[in-house]
This record gives sequence, structure tokens and C-alpha cells, in this order.
Amino acid sequence: MNENPERESRGPFSLPPGLSYCERCGTVRGHGFAWGPDDELVSLRSTCWCEGPRCARCGRVRSRRPISDYYDPPSARWIHVPHFVGFMRVCRACQDKEVESDETA
Repeated sequence: MNENPERESRGPFSLPPGLSYCERCGTVRGHGFAWGPDDELVSLRSTCWCEGPRCARCGRVRSRRPISDYYDPPSARWIHVPHFVGFMRVCRACQDKEVESDETA
């Protein structure tokens, strides 16, 4: 089952050593290295999509894990996921269903 809206971006991108594509969700996971702000090499863990929190209603993964990092192959960059991503407890599809039911009531 493909729960990941980013899976289409999987493509033939080469990954840095220590990183690989998750067999379940297709995004990058593992440990890699990047240059820090003071030109030092830092170790980072790339979390995949399936490690994210699940929707409180339907149970599908709704976002990437808050306070984590992931490697984005198309841009060849590390991206940080901030803490406030976890504030929403339901996925977009369940939010839309709730709005529709409120409008028809």
C-alpha cells in the first residue's frame, strides 16, 4: 500500500553512502553526512515517510516525523522537519471529510 505522496519523486537518483531507499515507502532512510555551519562534517539520520505519526482517525501516515531530518534526492539536500508539523492530529483527507460533513449538517 502506497501511503507516501512523495513516492513519485523516487527516480534514479544516486544516494550518498549510508543512505538507501526504504522498501516500504520509497523515501530515503539511513545515516549520512553533511557539512555543518562551521565547515565540520556532521552525522545525520534520514527518516523515511513511514516513520511519521499516524492520523488519529484513519491510521495512515499523515506527515514526516517532527523534529527529524531527511535527505531529498532531487535537490541533494538535507531538510529539517520542525516540531510544529506534529500539531495536526488528523491527515488532510480526514480534515476535508470533516469540513464536508460540517457544511452538509
